[in-house]
Amino acid sequence: MDENMSISLTGRIILVFVCFGAMILAAVGWLSFQSGEKALRESVQAELLATAIEKETAINDWVDAWVEDVTKLSRLPELQQVLPQLTTATAGSPEALQVRESILRLLLPFVGEGNLESFVMEPKGGVVVVSTRASEEGKSKGDRQYFIEGSKGVFF
Repeated sequence: MDENMSISLTGRIILVFVCFGAMILAAVGWLSFQSGEKALRESVQAELLATAIEKETAINDWVDAWVEDVTKLSRLPELQQVLPQLTTATAGSPEALQVRESILRLLLPFVGEGNLESFVMEPKGGVVVVSTRASEEGKSKGDRQYFIEGSKGVFF
């Protein structure tokens, strides 16, 4: 029985070379896997970085556009003309209602695409005088960061 189970010298040499070849193949496969994993990780990180930079640029462009729009709105000659009338008109009078409607006509084009509301505040206390949301009129927003920073200049 031992004679049938023993492997010949040629068989043993072949078995050694097959095992040696399998070890080489496993080592090359493992190195290839490691190299591929590293390349894939670097590729994904580069793609994510490029996307983050692209999004940052888009957000900065969007903010710049809004700052430009708010600056344009604040410098409109029509708005500059009616704002003083707002403080001199008696609240609830026909003149005050007409001035409010004039201001709303100027504010409404700036509402939409992410801007939910446009309003005019009293410069000293931050009370909303005219708003595209009537429910916000009369509310004080003097403690809000945009009022505090906005009193120094354009703030977004």
